[in-house]
Amino acid sequence: MATNAARVMIIDDSETVLKVTAHKLKIAGFDVITAGNERSLLEIAQHKPDLVLLDVSMPGLTGDRIAQLLKDTGLLKRGLVVFFSSRTAAELEDLVIQTGAAGYIRKDLATGDFVSQVQYWVGEVRRQFPS
Repeated sequence: MATNAARVMIIDDSETVLKVTAHKLKIAGFDVITAGNERSLLEIAQHKPDLVLLDVSMPGLTGDRIAQLLKDTGLLKRGLVVFFSSRTAAELEDLVIQTGAAGYIRKDLATGDFVSQVQYWVGEVRRQFPS
């Protein structure tokens, strides 16, 4: 894999979602890390992803709470959090405003649209945090 490949971290409590999503992004050339929510903050600190795709509806530490913790602690210094959920657009827009996440991607997008959305957000990371 290219050394300048964007590092995308997917945090979801579903192993199926993690595997399928990671596979799609790896094929598109991204460096992908996956985590269940129980260890996600430690994984973010360790891997320093460019983009965190964060499921909202998880047991225990929910995605909106993780996003808020990332904002409050500054743990993700050079990257963005984007919710990755099947919740409605209106719900996700509210959560983005409440937590300071950059935006959202709905889980029901076709593969090409999903990869395009991830590429868009990686572009935003590179614009906001130039090397």
